[in-house]
Amino acid sequence: MAKRNGSVQGRSRDQAERNGQGSNRPWAELRSGMLKATVWENETSGGGVYFTTQLVRIYQDQKEAWQETHGLGRDDLLRAANLLRRVFDEIETEEQQRREASRG
Repeated sequence: MAKRNGSVQGRSRDQAERNGQGSNRPWAELRSGMLKATVWENETSGGGVYFTTQLVRIYQDQKEAWQETHGLGRDDLLRAANLLRRVFDEIETEEQQRREASRG
């Protein structure tokens, strides 16, 4: 389940986990296999909002410690594209909801 804007909504287990506004935590983290997309909400100097995304692949090193890398192999590419499409859809939905809320 993912927490979004104070309410709990059912999601697939590798969907976003919402952490709320006003914190140093990511706006969302979405996962697919060993790939993780972290979405950050940022404010402009003019009071606007924009989102940035960091994509990493998670792996275990030789000492079995978990590490992250930005390098993707051929087999990661389609999964990464699908994950980034989900991130895009989440951001689009959020922006649309905010536009609608500001109108009424």
